[in-house]
Amino acid sequence: MKNKGIIKYSFLLVLLLFLLACKSEKNKHNQKEDENSRYNNTTKQMPYLVIKNGLYTYIDKNGKEITLRNYNDAGIFSDELAYVELDGKYGFVDIYGKMIIEAKYDGALNFSEGMAAVRKGNLWGYINKKGEEITAFEYESAENFSEGMAVVSKNYKYGYIGKNGQFLIVPQFSYGFNFSEEYAAIQKENGYGYINKNGQQIIEDIYDRASYFKNGLAKVLIGDYFGYINEKGKIKIKPEYNDASDFSEGFAVVMKKNKYGYINVSGHFEIEPKYSYAGNFINGVAAVREDEKYGYIDKNGKYLLQPQYEEAFDFERERALVKKYGKYMMIDIKGKVYWREK
Repeated sequence: MKNKGIIKYSFLLVLLLFLLACKSEKNKHNQKEDENSRYNNTTKQMPYLVIKNGLYTYIDKNGKEITLRNYNDAGIFSDELAYVELDGKYGFVDIYGKMIIEAKYDGALNFSEGMAAVRKGNLWGYINKKGEEITAFEYESAENFSEGMAVVSKNYKYGYIGKNGQFLIVPQFSYGFNFSEEYAAIQKENGYGYINKNGQQIIEDIYDRASYFKNGLAKVLIGDYFGYINEKGKIKIKPEYNDASDFSEGFAVVMKKNKYGYINVSGHFEIEPKYSYAGNFINGVAAVREDEKYGYIDKNGKYLLQPQYEEAFDFERERALVKKYGKYMMIDIKGKVYWREK
């Protein structure tokens, strides 16, 4: 009987340990799900920048203000941080409005690829998301990182640095654009051309202006008109437009006879020129202006929201900032108002 009792006790002990182990694994699994849920909620609830009584503040998707403070200057959230100006100095806040990087700089740009350009006095340098100063403050101008490189000017010549602050392409140009689709527009004495990431010039500097490669095409100015070239420098869309934008989602905004419309990558009009203003398509929606009022269209040129706004900004994560009756408001694509300036 004593042995049976020991066996029974041992069995119960093993069973109890097994149940505890299962519960522990379940808790770990639930904790991991909670962490993932929090992360997903964070990415879905990135705040929106709005204008309030001439100042800037942040709201969530439902229109709730996440901070009581209003700023003279502020940026959109990028890499989960946004720059703000506080008492004349720039720092960075997180998605809850908490100051993460002390406001001690004289200027700042948005974070990009984990780095942000900030200014001390008249010179720029770069910090990481921990606020650590990664490069010296030695640039007269600096831009966001793109494709692992950033264009900066030193001794009034433009070159390209890596994320350790070392020059990958030494300063030699009169002006430079960031890299896009492996190429960057640069300005030399004769005009604008393009280089690759090794600093080799791959398109001659023969253009009066140049821009970024988007959808395999780059906008260039030849004489008085804009057209588009491919990565070999061959003209793909002949220069015949008074104004033009970079391509976005397969469409570019161009002006003909003082009206804006949209062409495709073949240069054919998808939406005929009839607007006094037209913005690029973002997630299939673009802001346009007719009869002095702004509305929103889809890629077929159909109005999703009729012209009714005094100002209209791009849709971002299903919301857009507009101005109506002299007040800014945040709307969705159906025109429902989630926040209104008081």
